[in-house]
Amino acid sequence: MLRTWLFAPLLTGPRDRWLLQVPFIDLGIGRHNSDLDAVLLRDGNPIDAVAYQIKRVKVTEATFATGLPGKLGEMPKAVRQANATAALGFARVVLTFLVVADGRTRTEFNFAFRGPTGEIVGAINRAIDLTNLHDSVGVARIEVVQPLDRDFTLAGGIGGGFLRQPQPREQDAALSAALERYGTKHGQS
Repeated sequence: MLRTWLFAPLLTGPRDRWLLQVPFIDLGIGRHNSDLDAVLLRDGNPIDAVAYQIKRVKVTEATFATGLPGKLGEMPKAVRQANATAALGFARVVLTFLVVADGRTRTEFNFAFRGPTGEIVGAINRAIDLTNLHDSVGVARIEVVQPLDRDFTLAGGIGGGFLRQPQPREQDAALSAALERYGTKHGQS
């Protein structure tokens, strides 16, 4: 379900493939201790790859009392990672903020209102500073809410969208070749 939300705006059809947790070392690029959270090979073609850097923001039971979501301090690191990924020469790069909210204890509210409050959403939005983000990098925010103590696929909510669309660029040829080799072994559709 999350993959559908993550990739849907940039999917092209049934030949699309994705790669998850791709280590830079396996591609022979960038810093060896880094990775990409996901890579979408549109139409299965490695020359039009979309690289995703994903940062999770946690909204726990305590967050509803404090108004302070977890991991907001990692936002500048996320921007640096997205910029480094763009510098590697991908056709598109998307920085995704994944807001994961646990609203199961908020039983005083209707099922539909157990997600982050306006105050919490405001804190998250204020923490997303795009000032130093490369102009070509897209930014998405996806919100996942678990409102009941049940399997998420039976009782959960997901939504989101782009804050900024990724701008397509010509992809580096050596990177395309590395993605082809890696994708042949590890790609999923």
